[in-house]
Amino acid sequence: MPKDLADFRFLFANDEGFIRLPVWGHIALSKELRRLINHPHFLRLRQIRQLSFVESVFPGATHARFEHSIGVFHLMKLILQSLVLNPQNTSYETDRFCITPETAKLLLTSAVLHDIGHYPHAHIVEQLWLTEAGEPVFEHHQEMAVHYIHQPPDDGGPTLADLLRDDWGLDPDRVVELIRGDKRTPYAKILSGTLDPDKMDYLIRDAHHCTVPYGSVDIHRLIESFVLDGERERLGITEKGIAPLESLLFAKYMMMRHIYWHHTVRAMGSMFKRLLQDIIDSRAIDVERLRTMFYTLTDDRLPHALAEALPSDFSSRLLLENLINRRPHKRGLTLYFRPEGEPVARDEERFVVRIPRAVSERLALGEQVADGSVGRYFALKRLNDEPMLRKAREIAICNLLNELEGLTGDRALRGFEVLIDVPPFGTIFEYRDFRELRVLVEAPTDPGMLGWQPFQEVGDSQFKPDFVAEFEAYTKKVRVLAVPEVVPMLHRHADRVLELLTA
Repeated sequence: MPKDLADFRFLFANDEGFIRLPVWGHIALSKELRRLINHPHFLRLRQIRQLSFVESVFPGATHARFEHSIGVFHLMKLILQSLVLNPQNTSYETDRFCITPETAKLLLTSAVLHDIGHYPHAHIVEQLWLTEAGEPVFEHHQEMAVHYIHQPPDDGGPTLADLLRDDWGLDPDRVVELIRGDKRTPYAKILSGTLDPDKMDYLIRDAHHCTVPYGSVDIHRLIESFVLDGERERLGITEKGIAPLESLLFAKYMMMRHIYWHHTVRAMGSMFKRLLQDIIDSRAIDVERLRTMFYTLTDDRLPHALAEALPSDFSSRLLLENLINRRPHKRGLTLYFRPEGEPVARDEERFVVRIPRAVSERLALGEQVADGSVGRYFALKRLNDEPMLRKAREIAICNLLNELEGLTGDRALRGFEVLIDVPPFGTIFEYRDFRELRVLVEAPTDPGMLGWQPFQEVGDSQFKPDFVAEFEAYTKKVRVLAVPEVVPMLHRHADRVLELLTA
C-alpha cells in the first residue's frame, strides 16, 4: 500500500524559507536543517575546498564542502520523495530494507553530514602510511566525523549529536555508522554507491565551477527511475534510468581524466605528499602539531602556517614554496596501462604496462593475480601503497641522474627534484556495487509483468562492468615528474629510470 504521506511531511517542509545554491537553485529549508547547517562545526566547511589543488588549473574551482553537502542533502530528499510517492516500491521492500520516516531522517542527516569530518587536502593525505611505525598520521575524514559530531563547539552550544537526538529523534551513532560507509550497514549503498547523491552532486557541481561541459546528466530522470531493490539492499533502476546512468558514468570518466587527474593537479598533490613525508621523517614539525594544523586550519591558511613552522634550512621547503607560487613539477616519463592486444602508439612502446584482458576485472577490484605478465603492474602498485618505498625510489632516481649526468656540489639533485605519481589502484567506479546493480524490466512474453535483471545482462547498454574496467585501465597512468631542468635528463636516461621504477 502507498505510504501515509502525513508521516513524511518533513520531506516537503519549507518552514524556514530557502537557500539559493549554484546548480540546484532554491533549496527548501526546515528549521531542523537550518539548525544543522548553522552549527559551528558545519560552518567550518565553508573554508574547506572541495577540490584541493584543482583551483591551480581551473580558477573557478574554489567552491567549498559546505555548498556540496547541502547539495547532497537536496538530492537525497528528491530521492526519498520519489521513493515515497512511488507505490511500486512497496512491492520490492523488505522488513529490513524499506523507507520509513526514521529511515528517511537517517538518510537525510547522513547526507548533509557525510563530509563533516573533512579537513584541508584530506583526500590527498588521509591514511597515508607515513610513519616508520606503520601508522597513518592523519585520520580518514569519515573517522573524523565522530569527533565533529560529538565535540562541543567553542561557543558552548549544543553538539551536532544533541541536534540529531533532539530535533531529528535519531541515535547519533547510527548516523556515524552510515557516514563511515560500511557496506554491510542497511542503507549504506544509498549514501555511497553507484547511484549515490554524493556523486550526482559533486560531478555536476565540479564541472559547473571548472566551467567544463562534462557534467551534463539528467539527474531528475535518473532519480525518477529509482526503485528499492530490497533483496540486495540497494537502489535499482527502471529501464528509463539506463541512459542517464550511462551519462553519470561517462561524466565521472571525463572528470577523472581531465579534471581530478589533470597532470598539473596530480603533480601538485605529489609535491604536497612528499613535502609531508619529509616533514614527518625529519621531525621538522612535531606530528601532533602537524595534525592540529590540518584539523583546525583552512585551505588558504595551511600552506603559510607550514612555511612559518618549518626551519629556514629545511631542504624540502622548496617544494612548499613552489606550491605556494604555482611552480609545479613537470611531466617527464609516463607509463600507460593497456589491455593486451590493443594497439600502442609508437612513442609509447617503451612505457606500456600490459594487462591481460582475462584478469582486467580482478584488477579493477584491486585483487592480487597470480600471473607473471602483470608483475610490473603490482610493482607499481606498491609505490602507491608504500609512501616510504616511493620516497626511496625517488631518491634513487635522483642519485642515478647525479651519477649519469656528473652532477656534484650545488648542482647535485637532493632527492625531491624527481617525484613518482602513482594513481590509486582501487576502482573509481564502485565496481562491485555496479556489478550488483539490477534493472526492473518488463517480461518479453508478458508486457504487464515486471522482474529484476542484472544491469550487465540488459541489452540496452554497453556500459558493462568489464567495459568500465577497461575505462579504468586507460585512465590510469604512472608519471615520473621533475623540476623543469631535470626533465631532459629523464628523457636521456629513460630506460635506466624505468628499470628502477618497476624493480
